[in-house]
Amino acid sequence: MMRPPEQGRLERRLTLLRAKRQGCFDPDQRYQDSAIRARLARKVRTSMRRQEPLFLLTPRWSRPDRFLDELACDLLVGRPLVTARVVPLGTTHGRATHEAQSYLLRCVAESADLDSEGAASQPIRRDGFRAILLGLLRRTVGGPRRALLLQGVEHLDIGIVEDLYSCLLEHAESCGANRRYNMLFSGSVPLSRGRFPGLHTHILPDFGPDEAVQAVYEYLDRPHELDAERDAELAAALVGGVPALLHAVGVAADESRGLPTRQETVWSSLGPLGDEIRAAVDIVASDQELAERLEAIAKQGSMPIDVSLDRKLIRAGLVRGVPKARRPRVVVRAPIIAQLAGMVIGQSQEEEFITPTVEAD
Repeated sequence: MMRPPEQGRLERRLTLLRAKRQGCFDPDQRYQDSAIRARLARKVRTSMRRQEPLFLLTPRWSRPDRFLDELACDLLVGRPLVTARVVPLGTTHGRATHEAQSYLLRCVAESADLDSEGAASQPIRRDGFRAILLGLLRRTVGGPRRALLLQGVEHLDIGIVEDLYSCLLEHAESCGANRRYNMLFSGSVPLSRGRFPGLHTHILPDFGPDEAVQAVYEYLDRPHELDAERDAELAAALVGGVPALLHAVGVAADESRGLPTRQETVWSSLGPLGDEIRAAVDIVASDQELAERLEAIAKQGSMPIDVSLDRKLIRAGLVRGVPKARRPRVVVRAPIIAQLAGMVIGQSQEEEFITPTVEAD
């Protein structure tokens, strides 16, 4: 049977904390074991509570905004409590370096409830930015735990990101267990290990099979109707576990009071997002080597990773890694992408392609 729609995340966490936990069989254990994205959220929460900075690699269409918003909410529940602020960095794109630095200093000060007004908060040079940032971090020592969740660090000059991380390390070394401020960096472009030594990286995954169905199910007006569970499973099977696709399908279902359960109706429900996917496949199809590689993965279902080619396909948002495979493998992220790849790259529509579904590790 389909699990009923979940409570709000904060309400659910509070309920679990208040409840008396008895040693017995948990009927939700299978769901929890297959919930790939939720499992990562637990790991990230642990790192943030332990004051360990980390980098979250966010593939295309992975909806990092929602993940970070939910993370900030979850950090307010449990112990130790951490007050986190999500900072989208898209607004800093194209700004002068000193403007981006000033913006980040204001975010740090506001998230820690510190006063940063005046000329001292306006950096002129790089060493000035570092000095002001270290001063703000020292003022957080011994206070409540705070965290800054930075979304889209690729929009910042790499020097600014380096300064943020190196100041965090310097602050941790000088204050030890008394430090109370942490940062999470997230973006669609990996950070160099040479420039960011010791910064642990997580990849934000697509939803697992049960998570994908649940994500669609939450949009339904009448989730307890007889066909609701079946339609949610069909829709999730077509778009895989790609969060942005599931969101688009769910919004379309909410507006039309019906889930798309066929390829044609799924494409019409995606709207502009469907155009983005078609454009990504068209760009790949213009490179013969990449086109042949994408075609092969679509036909085989999954293949051992080819770093030189698959890195570009992953960046395009068309393929992803298979979690915990014995050898690193890649798979097309959604069946509708596999079918589109087959048609655009030149295969006849009658040729059968293996359409991968979302996988549990």
